[in-house]
Amino acid sequence: MGFHSSESDSSLFLRFTTNETLIIFIYVDDIIVTGTSSNLIKWFITQLSDNFALKDLGKLPYFLGIEVAGLGDGALHLSQTRDILQHANPTYTNGVDVTINY
Repeated sequence: MGFHSSESDSSLFLRFTTNETLIIFIYVDDIIVTGTSSNLIKWFITQLSDNFALKDLGKLPYFLGIEVAGLGDGALHLSQTRDILQHANPTYTNGVDVTINY
């Protein structure tokens, strides 16, 4: 399907065309699908569902303990304050605000 493995993470797969990018992250039995085109994302999910039993959970609220919130312009706000920081010693933890724009 034109994907290439990421050199930095064996669970990350990338597909680049002239006008579009599709990014797939696989962790055990969870898959995150994102890209520059909603039609391309829908096409990929259809390809998967034609070959595998699949449940589309829609927008991503949490993944691996990270809270994911859309900012409305395609950017995402990632926050890890909900569960993981509660188990750590709060005296030594600092939050980091990260915004990713495509």
